[in-house]
Amino acid sequence: MRALKADLVDEHYYRDEEWFLSHGLRYDTYDRKGPKVFAGEYACHGKGKKWNHYEAAIMEAALMTSFERNADIVHMTSPAPLFAHVVPHLPRVTLMFRPYSSSQKWKSNA
Repeated sequence: MRALKADLVDEHYYRDEEWFLSHGLRYDTYDRKGPKVFAGEYACHGKGKKWNHYEAAIMEAALMTSFERNADIVHMTSPAPLFAHVVPHLPRVTLMFRPYSSSQKWKSNA
């Protein structure tokens, strides 16, 4: 991205618990002169689990401490997709679903 002179890169993480544990220091060694980061979507998916679980939330929170600690690099973050259409193939971590009909109300997955 440096060759393209990008100001900001959009990184997405849909990974398992092991990845989140091993990347807690991800931004500590980033080049401070390179592009800034937008962690555009992140979600810890439990291995072999249909739904997210307590431990996955802890792993995400641990990575979020890296976002805070490296705020000079990580300028923006957004947890897994915040908004989505109601369709069956979407990840269970989506927070708000938009129905196809504008007359229907939004519903939450929380």
